[in-house]
Order: sequence, then C-alpha cells, then structure tokens
Amino acid sequence: MTPIQLAARGNRGDIVQIMIQSGALVNYLPIIPHLGLGAIEKMFSNWSRWSSDEEIPLAYPIQHAAVNNNINLAQQLLAAGAHVDSRVGTNYGDTPLQIAARIGNIGMVEMLLSYNADVNAPPGKYDGRTAIQAAAGNGNMDMMQMLISAGADVNAAAGWRKGRTAIQAAMEKGHHDVITLLLHLGADINASPAFSGGLTALQAAAFCNIGLLKIALTNGADVKGVVSPEDGVTALQAVIKRKDISALNIMLHAGVDVNELSPSKASNSFPSPDTLGSNMTPLQLAAYFEWIEGAELLIDFGAEVDVLPPQRDHDKAFTALGWAINNYDHDMMELLLHSGADPNAPSMNYEEAPSAFLYALHRCCSNEMFDLFLQRGADITKCWGSESAIELAVSSVTNDISIVKKVIEIFSQLARGSYSTVMQQALACITVDKDFPPNADLVKTLLDAGANVNAIDTDTGETLLQKTLMEPDVDVVKQLLESGAEVNFLATEDRGTPLQTAILYEQPEIANLLIDYGADINALPAGKHGATALQAAAIHGYVGLARRLLEHGADVAAAAAPVDGRTAIDGAAEHGRLDMLQLLLNSYPCREELPLACNRAASFAEKEGHIRVAIWLRAYTSC
Repeated sequence: MTPIQLAARGNRGDIVQIMIQSGALVNYLPIIPHLGLGAIEKMFSNWSRWSSDEEIPLAYPIQHAAVNNNINLAQQLLAAGAHVDSRVGTNYGDTPLQIAARIGNIGMVEMLLSYNADVNAPPGKYDGRTAIQAAAGNGNMDMMQMLISAGADVNAAAGWRKGRTAIQAAMEKGHHDVITLLLHLGADINASPAFSGGLTALQAAAFCNIGLLKIALTNGADVKGVVSPEDGVTALQAVIKRKDISALNIMLHAGVDVNELSPSKASNSFPSPDTLGSNMTPLQLAAYFEWIEGAELLIDFGAEVDVLPPQRDHDKAFTALGWAINNYDHDMMELLLHSGADPNAPSMNYEEAPSAFLYALHRCCSNEMFDLFLQRGADITKCWGSESAIELAVSSVTNDISIVKKVIEIFSQLARGSYSTVMQQALACITVDKDFPPNADLVKTLLDAGANVNAIDTDTGETLLQKTLMEPDVDVVKQLLESGAEVNFLATEDRGTPLQTAILYEQPEIANLLIDYGADINALPAGKHGATALQAAAIHGYVGLARRLLEHGADVAAAAAPVDGRTAIDGAAEHGRLDMLQLLLNSYPCREELPLACNRAASFAEKEGHIRVAIWLRAYTSC
C-alpha cells in the first residue's frame, strides 16, 4: 500500500490532508502493474469465497473512506481529484457509492451523487451489488427513493458470483416494503440469477419465509425458474432445507416438479449448507436433512424413491434410501422401504455400488431394520464387489452380534455352495483399531461357525491375532490361541512377530500367553525399529518377563534391528533400567566381549541423561 492508502484505511483524515498537500497521488495503486490481471482475478475470487466480510483488497483511498463512513475524508479526496467511481476495474470491488449503499450511509450516498457518481455502475464480478441492489438488501427505503430519483435501474443484472438483482436482494433479506416498491416500479420477478451462487426472487423467498413465498407466487414467479449453473438451489430445495412443511405444500400445489434434479454443479468439494443440493432430487435432500414429515409429503405427491442421480465431480450421489443409511436414520429407512424403495437397487453411484441392503448391513442395521429389509425382498446372496453379506456384517463396527448370527444362519441356507469359502475368511474381516477392539462374542460366533483362525486379511496381510495385538483383549487372544492360532509368523520389514509385538505394545500378559503356546523366543526382529522379545522386554523394563525369556533360552547378545534397533543391554541402558541391566549382564554369554558391550551401553545411557547408570556400567566388576 502507498502511505496515503494506509492513512485512509486507518481513517486518519489529518494525515491524508498532509499527504495531499505534499503531492500524494490519490488515484495511484503502484502494485497493479506488477500483479497482472490473473493475480488480481484470483485475489478477488478468494476474497469473495473466503473473506468477503473483510476489507476490499486493492482499494483506492476513497474506497477506504467510504468503508470507514468518513464523509469528510471522502470529500477531501474528491477535492484532491479522486475519481468518484474509483475501483481497480469493473469486475473487481465496489465503487464508493456501492460501498456506502451497502453500509446504509445516506449522507455519503447523497454526497457522492452530488459529485455525479454513476448510480448504475455495474456490480463487481465477485459478490458485487449496484447501489440500488445494495440498498434493497439493506431494506433502506429512504436510500431506495434517493437512488431511484437519481435514475437507478431496478432491473440491473446480478453480478457473476453471489450477485443479486434488487428484488432478489430484498426477497433474500425479507424486506416487505422494498419488495412492494420494486414490484410497483416493474422489477422483474423472474430475472435470471447470478451464474454462481445466485437466487431467483422465488428461490430467495423460499429461503426466507412463507409470506414472501406467497408474494412471489402471487406476482408471477415461475416455479420452474432458472437455477444458477454453479452452486445453485431450486426453490423446492430451499424450503426443504428450512424444513417448512407449509411452504413445501404450497410449492407442490403450485405445480413444481416433485422429482426435479437441479442442473447446478458445486463449485468445490465443500459446498456450504445453503448451496448443498446439487445433484439431488427433493426426496433425496429431505432424506439428507432427516426430515421425515417433508419426505412423507413428497412421496404423497409422487416422488420416486429409487432415483439414482448421475455421478458428478465433488458430489456424493445416493438414492434417498442411500442417504438415510448414510445418516444412520432408521426412521427414514423404514419410511422409504414401506414406500416401495427397492432393497436390492444400487444405493450410490460408485463403481461396484452396493445394494441398499448391503450398504445398510455395512453401515447401520438394527434387528428391526434387518428384518424389514428381508421382508421387502433383500437378497442376502449378493456381493459388494468381492465382499459377501457375511463379510460386510462382520466388518461393520455398528452391528449387534445378533445381526451377524442372523446373516450366518440365512446365508448358510441360501448360499450353500459359497458358504464354506466365505466363512473360512470371516475372522479376517473383523475391524480392529483403537476405537473398536475385537468383540469376544463375535470371535466365538465365527469360530463356532467354521471360520479359519489363521485367515489373512487381504488388505493388511495379517491374521486376527496379529491385528488384535495392537489393541488386545485377553479373552479374544485366549480364544484364538485355544483355536490353534499361529504364533510364529516371521517378522517383516515393518512388523514383528506376535510375541515381539505384544511386548512392544506393552502387553506382558499377552506375551506370557504367547510363550505358553510356543512362541519363538529368539525370532529375528522387524527390519525397521524392531526388537527381539528380550530386547523389547529390556526396553520396557519387564524384569519378570525378561527372566522368563532367559529361562527359555533368550539370546542376550542378539543383534539389534538394522534400522534404529537396540541390543537388549543397549535398550535397558538407554532407558535407565539398572535392575534389568544387572539381570542381562549376569546372563551375558561371552565374558570377553562384556567390556565393549558395557561401554557401548554406557554411551546410550549418557545420551539420555542416565549418568549414574553410565558410571555403573563402566565400573561393572565383570568388565
């Protein structure tokens, strides 16, 4: 910014006056030639999308004066030669008159008009308003009369993004007096909306209240009016978003298409609540907003329950039933199924889309909903891609165990040929993470039904035992071990053996169980950050476990993992575990190498501040 811009932005008329007297240029923005049109376009586009409540980027001093409501400062600048309609360009920002009209400063508007400000200067491309559009949005009748007397065009077109004609602006804000005046002056009730984020007068009224909706319809508003190509919303979608049943009833009786699909597209991946609805039918939108009453009325007026919109960029394309399932809305699911929704139809427009039933089974399915889906003819033998109903039910973290039992029972009767194969893999489908530890009842149910205890999860390459060790449940581990779970999988580059993993994840009880079932004490560790069982016990200070490992032949001198590994002695020293060191050193197999081992371990202890341990190691009597 130039000094005079900064002074005007700071509302310092005294400093501005001194600068004018010193020859400061009031119509100069030195940065513009350096930015280029593309950069200016991007700057104003981002300002409109993310921060339009903040000051205008690249504003002239007189625009700052208008923003600050400072009439005297604006007059100072005009007297010094400032252009009364100053802005970077027609597409970028508001003129001082438009700014004053937005703010509602009648005195500023009157003064600027006296300097022949263009009352019909076009709106800026991004969130722009002509002076009368801005006044209509504010509901300022005195300003409206002043601008009309000055020749303001009540039918000036809306700006490109989020623009509004005068009557659209008044409808959006609910200004009845302004609406009456504009209609009297011949304002076009069906004027086209802005290209992006626009609203017709009817769409704006539908967002506001039922009274304005009636006024718009009475004055000839087209219920099938144009929708903004980008981030647009139909009037029917607007009343659904407000969950106004009376307004919805009026719109439906006015002849709106109950199955209309908005042609508008979302401008980005995160549409606002006001623009949400792209690529949705009214019933799908009602399902999205979990509005049962509205959905019932739409169905009464003939809404198709199984429509699946085409897939578009940034849009989720679900049927109404798909949205109900996605939202865990059992009441809506029940309404739609009772209204004829097909449980076997695709619920979303993705590759290998699941049927509604399979999607519900995966996401949310109570006993009552499961039974209702079956009553409505759900096909339990279908697959979602390569996943069967059993696998989906097992992997879901929301299903009750009784659902899994029902699926197994019915699937075994209807799909006998594939039942055995599917059941073999079932255990590997159980979801395990920090929020969802394995369910012992589920594991028992699957094992009793013939599941292979050593089935490999194709996504992770792990058995259930291996997955469970990250978030262990002792009862589940016992079940798996008693059922023959393999305990001696070789370590990989990133994953240790089950025994090593249990100790590294601080589960000594699980580790002892694994030892009981024959875990390999001296298995090689994972290549990265790995540890043998004894090294892991030494690091975590499990003296009792370490003693047991040594009794079973654990190698005290085993090499460390190649990447960021530690020998047992180094790991104990690094963590300052003196009692563990005594145990390990007493069991060290090669006394000749002990001095070197002690000195190396002392270095690890010193780095972590365990000075007493380092001194003890260097003075160890066997060294």
